Amino acid sequence: MRNQLRDIVKGTPFEPLARWLWYLAFPSARAAYIDRRELNNVQQAIRVVLGRGGVGIDIGAHTGDTLWPMFEAAPDTAHIGFEPIPWLAEDLRRRFPRAVIHQKALATEPGTATFNVARELPGYSGLKANTYPEGVTVESIRVEIERLDTMVPAETPVALIKIDVEGAELDVLRGGERLLARHRPVVVFEHAEKSARFYGCTPEAMADLFSRTCGHRIWTLAAWLAGRAPLDARGFRRHFESGDENNFVAAGGPPESLKASGPGA
Repeated sequence: MRNQLRDIVKGTPFEPLARWLWYLAFPSARAAYIDRRELNNVQQAIRVVLGRGGVGIDIGAHTGDTLWPMFEAAPDTAHIGFEPIPWLAEDLRRRFPRAVIHQKALATEPGTATFNVARELPGYSGLKANTYPEGVTVESIRVEIERLDTMVPAETPVALIKIDVEGAELDVLRGGERLLARHRPVVVFEHAEKSARFYGCTPEAMADLFSRTCGHRIWTLAAWLAGRAPLDARGFRRHFESGDENNFVAAGGPPESLKASGPGA
């Protein structure tokens, strides 16, 4: 019945209203729609940047949804992945033989730590316990932690970094400030209040780090891909708190600026 009603209004002037009512009635449907839309935009941003050359780094590579577009855009490049969950890291090595896969987590200081694995939804896994959907089994494992600056050789021509670490993104970036300053890569990152609050990570701290290390500004994915204006501080926080956008781009300019400046612009 739901699909029949959706087909009736599809393509009519009533479709936007019907979609809004649908998402109001079924919040899980809205969340799934946002996830699909943002994954498509993340993959497109990866293709745009790496299609011009350079190395991609996938931090929180999970099942490879954002590693494969790196190889699609630059198939002969040894892109780098970080995935602390052992069975996922091994699967990535098997599926992406040209990739350099590190079975490690990234943070500000090296060491070992407990890592919370959400078995049914590995994308919810992280160094700190999160709020998990009903029915998710959480398993604790020990993982090695390193700094991004010590894991990537200085001469590696890093053009893009993608980060999806369930709230720990600021700690990852603080461990890679030399890399950011040296290469000024485009950074595609997840930043959502629902997970960042467990790490004390805020939009203001993220924006300050990008501005200080590499002069980057922040866009929503759709705005950056369309060449529109970056976010101001109020807009970044509004998206962070509302959850209507969970993934963002930090860059020196819109995609058109990459043509003149090359990888890392």
